[in-house]
Amino acid sequence: MNMRTISTMLVILVFTGFSQLKAQKTFPVEWESKFPIKIKKFEVSEDRSAIFGYNDKEFVVMDGATGEIISKDDIARSEEVKKKYKKEKVSKDDRDKRTSVFRNDQYEIKLSYKAKFDAGSGLSKRNPQPIKVSCSDRSTNTVKWETTIQGFYAHSLCDNVFSSWADVFDMSGDYLWVELAGDKVLVIYEGLTVLDLNTGANLWSVENKNTDLDFKLFALDQQIATGGFPVVNDQLGKLWWTSHNDGFNGVACYDLANGSVVWKSESFKKETIFPHLIENGDYLIVQQGGRILTQRYVSASGSNPEECSQSVKFDDDAGILVLDKNDGSKVWSSSDLEKTWKEKIGDGFADILVIGDQLIATSEKSVLFINIPDGSVQKRISLKEMKVGDTKNIYTFGENLMFHGEEGVALINPYEANLKWSANTKSNYGDFMVGDAYYVYTDVSKYSGRPNAFVRVNMNDGVITGKIDDVPYPHFTDDGNYFFAYDKNSITKYRTK
Repeated sequence: MNMRTISTMLVILVFTGFSQLKAQKTFPVEWESKFPIKIKKFEVSEDRSAIFGYNDKEFVVMDGATGEIISKDDIARSEEVKKKYKKEKVSKDDRDKRTSVFRNDQYEIKLSYKAKFDAGSGLSKRNPQPIKVSCSDRSTNTVKWETTIQGFYAHSLCDNVFSSWADVFDMSGDYLWVELAGDKVLVIYEGLTVLDLNTGANLWSVENKNTDLDFKLFALDQQIATGGFPVVNDQLGKLWWTSHNDGFNGVACYDLANGSVVWKSESFKKETIFPHLIENGDYLIVQQGGRILTQRYVSASGSNPEECSQSVKFDDDAGILVLDKNDGSKVWSSSDLEKTWKEKIGDGFADILVIGDQLIATSEKSVLFINIPDGSVQKRISLKEMKVGDTKNIYTFGENLMFHGEEGVALINPYEANLKWSANTKSNYGDFMVGDAYYVYTDVSKYSGRPNAFVRVNMNDGVITGKIDDVPYPHFTDDGNYFFAYDKNSITKYRTK
């Protein structure tokens, strides 16, 4: 191949990429309207039917459907006027277990604690804090018991930090979770305490290290959930979790009733992390390394303001370890099978998933569908086929899998192990849904690190239906088909469908 051919190919590639980018049209404008006063603040009503504009003296209501000015009033009447646009609150009984409140039909278990960040480097230097645990009977609305335990819990470095992981973690608070396993209450922090559901008695506890705080000259870095979450089988009376105690770094199985150690895996080097454990049949599947949530706080310096950001970064040598859950013996590991797979896990490793009897993992070249008992690869989808760049993440999305690459997203049918569609968005900073509308962030502010550009992707075929740039705070309607953007005393309503 001569240089002229190579140059021609490069020109074709450049113009192909350019035409694809130009094909993404900006979302159409429904209307644009200016406030009749110079405002200092605006907000959208709870029911999305109105937009409010304020200054120190005046208060304006704009119609969310048409952009017309509904009223102009004294600022003193703003709260009274806003009541007309409130949306009826819908209570939700079932809460994610990884929050400070757990509810089911019978019980409500609540954690009360002082929000405090104790910046100690290393578990031994961190001071335990009191955590009050209460259990209420929902049928009688009475408190069954209350007790106080001691434990260190990590705090977000930045209260105002933004994350597309918000459905999993509360990024602006403390990292404590409570779960119910049969007749046991599990309180998870930088350790674990197991309480009796009926009496609140403290049955046993164990320390663990689930965050890693790194002090730098002008910054703090903190990694979250480096030890993952415990896996519990209350019918077997067993609990599996990572362990970082007494020079041991690996996985341990505990008796759920009393905390005695049933078995331990081999010990790994102290830097090895285990962010994800999955129980499946007779096996315990252990993720080693991978992508870890990392927060950074940079203090203010001179004319530079303080900065808060977070990202998902790759950590440690990646791999998969499958253990016999009954005795901890090794069944197989990815390092043993990479030559057979003709694949290297490497830095293409995202969180492992199990669907049915298949283990789904990513490598540097493919998405792998692995038979759990023997580690054989049943099928693979190549990253080249998806055309969305190197691996960032993969997760369940309804009955499908959503694959995130550096340059876009792809939807995979895990049961047939085939690619349904892929969408090259050129860049990828996470995704979000509003109603049934699916969006991918395509850029972030160089100042705040907050996403400020996005595209909408059609969930049926992966077609990109539109884009918007430089809108860091969109206000969406509940169905996700419209959003409001503010700029220089004006509001613009965009349509995305």
